[in-house]
Amino acid sequence: MRNSLNDDFLLREEKPIVLDDYSLPIPDISLVKQRPDDPYFVGSHPKASEVSMVIEISDSSYLRDRNVKLAAYAQASIAEYWIVNVKKKLSGSVVQNRKHLNIQRSVFLRPTS
Repeated sequence: MRNSLNDDFLLREEKPIVLDDYSLPIPDISLVKQRPDDPYFVGSHPKASEVSMVIEISDSSYLRDRNVKLAAYAQASIAEYWIVNVKKKLSGSVVQNRKHLNIQRSVFLRPTS
């Protein structure tokens, strides 16, 4: 995935993003738009408006990821949120958030042999 990104985006692993004045979650993976003046976010964390996608790898945290984090990311207007549910080995969730509404669809991923 990292090799297929263009220079405008940065793939971050387990680094904070700013949702609002009180919320600083640390998603497993986030895809953020780079800033011309600070492309690697050395001086500050990316704001929600700079986050294109968030991915949570969910094992024991599935209910928190599905309820609490989903609501927080939707409220912050993060466009794309994926939950990869590793405990259920056959499924993953893809959630798209639009204008503070949770428009959800699930995609079931089957492992290859």
